[in-house]
Amino acid sequence: MPKKEPTPSLRPTAPGSIAIAGLLSLSVSYVAVSRWYGQLPRLEWFNAAAIVVIAILLGFLAWRTHRQIHPPAPKAEEGTPAWKAERPTEPVNPLLTARVAVLGKASVFGGAILMGLYGALSLYLWLQSSRPTPAIRHDTPNAVAGFIASALLLAAALWLEYSCRVPPEDDEDGGTPASG
Repeated sequence: MPKKEPTPSLRPTAPGSIAIAGLLSLSVSYVAVSRWYGQLPRLEWFNAAAIVVIAILLGFLAWRTHRQIHPPAPKAEEGTPAWKAERPTEPVNPLLTARVAVLGKASVFGGAILMGLYGALSLYLWLQSSRPTPAIRHDTPNAVAGFIASALLLAAALWLEYSCRVPPEDDEDGGTPASG
């Protein structure tokens, strides 16, 4: 019996999994915040700033990885088809790319969970805005900033995951790239 080729086990994160993680985080966080908001420490602006810095780093890593795996098409010389033009690239390290893909996958769930947490805080503070206290006035903009920063983190992580996808290989006769 011939041996089967191993199939890749790292797949892109399903949108349903992201939604479930975010909604579960939102619901659990809302119950916790509505029960213990008075005992929570004040939200500070640098929490959201740290999330934005991580999102920027993931975005840069996604850009770098995408550029390495999918280099820009070079200009073909006169009379040469564009798909035959040489692409000057540095070799792709498959182990490093796999590690980056795992980082992207973990960051997707981290971003979804943080979005749920900051979404719950924002929702609770918005619902409590009829009785503004100094704590609510202080925490509301920071909670909204954390929610936006978490959305940026989620977007950068999804881009990083997308950037790690390997393009289809050329077929044996050296023709055009295979589709699908």
